[in-house]
Amino acid sequence: LEKAQQLVSSFDASSKSDWSDSDEMHCLSVVQTISTLPEGFKGKSHCAEIKVGPDGRFLYVANRFSDTIAVFRIDSENGGQLSCVEIVSSQGKTPRHF
Repeated sequence: LEKAQQLVSSFDASSKSDWSDSDEMHCLSVVQTISTLPEGFKGKSHCAEIKVGPDGRFLYVANRFSDTIAVFRIDSENGGQLSCVEIVSSQGKTPRHF
């Protein structure tokens, strides 16, 4: 996370053969990094709970101090790219769990 920004990243988990061994090496590479805060938000905020919905199609992130929950669509056909669906009020102060 960068100072004054709340960011969430998606990763590609791939494997490749190690030339010196028959075991596979697993590598993570960043696919995308995207803000979880509402556009124009100024001030201190921290991410709390991060959940993937039961069907694996949406990612939910609680933002404390901005009092919001960010909703992202997970595009499984495009390498797990995230697109922001909406950022909504948590209907309470400093959400931790939802």
